[in-house]
Amino acid sequence: MCATGANALRPDPAALVAWGSNFAPYTLDGEPWRLLTGAFVHIGFPHLLSNMVVLLLLGRTTERLYGNLRFLALYLFAAVSGGIVSILMHPGVNSAGASGAIFGVAGALLAFVLRYRKELPAELAARNRRAMLVFILYSLYRGLVQHGVDNAAHFGGLVGGVLIGALLARPLTEEARERSSRPSAIAATTAAVLFLAALSWPLTHLNPDRLQEASFDRLLIELQPAQKKTLADVIAWSHSRIASQIERDAASNRIITQLLPEWDAMYAKVESAPLPPGSRYVPLRATMLRYLDDNRRMYRLAAVLLAHPQELDAAAFAPIRALAKDAHAQIDEIKRLAPQLRGNPARR
Repeated sequence: MCATGANALRPDPAALVAWGSNFAPYTLDGEPWRLLTGAFVHIGFPHLLSNMVVLLLLGRTTERLYGNLRFLALYLFAAVSGGIVSILMHPGVNSAGASGAIFGVAGALLAFVLRYRKELPAELAARNRRAMLVFILYSLYRGLVQHGVDNAAHFGGLVGGVLIGALLARPLTEEARERSSRPSAIAATTAAVLFLAALSWPLTHLNPDRLQEASFDRLLIELQPAQKKTLADVIAWSHSRIASQIERDAASNRIITQLLPEWDAMYAKVESAPLPPGSRYVPLRATMLRYLDDNRRMYRLAAVLLAHPQELDAAAFAPIRALAKDAHAQIDEIKRLAPQLRGNPARR
């Protein structure tokens, strides 16, 4: 991600989507692989580091108990089950991170020490059981009280890990492990298929209103590159020389042929985006439209004034100053409204 210009500490939503985060408008629109790849995308290096430390602490013991292939299977299944539950609970969240799969590892370790507690040393079984319960309960509680944490993915990964872990777990003695290896693999595979099949119907029949809001979140992400380009073009235009009338005419023409179409295109996309009546996104869309319209009108007036320098006086600039002031006010309102909605990235 960093090699493509993404911020190493806090990549923007567009970068997360480009690298495979789990976001319902994309996942349910022909990109189901995001249910898995979302577990390998992280919202910055600190997020990645914290997840890998926890995975190292939990994974070493769990991998020894299950074996390499079974550990890999339960890890990947927990990642997918966490991704599915994340979409079912809040399709407007742009989710990324490995902690759903890590919760699956914790659930599998808990399932093992509960199922084979008599084969493990009593102190070891009790210590791991307490540690997993504390980790699970504390982490779920922290996800409830902390903003920007995808607790649904945690819960989905936990359920998936407990389910598949309980079925994949084998006794510790070599002979018993060999004897139960094939039946346990068949049982786990059957349960995984049935579990995913049971979730497939609600996953493909989400509430239309929630999907419309999620699609609006997708639009906000997809508008980011266009907005950055437009602002870069505005900055480049502001450095244009306008000493002569020829230069003023060129600057005016650049507004008409380049800047205004860019503002108009963004306005049209936001205006045409459907939202359910009473949606919390309606005030944000109205504010965005006002901001975009302020800029359209402001640059249209600037183009006229540059082409007719005889009209350049203090009164002629007053409407432009008023529109610029209102546009800045709308930016402040957008910054206030946007974090309250669900389209921001969520760690898991």
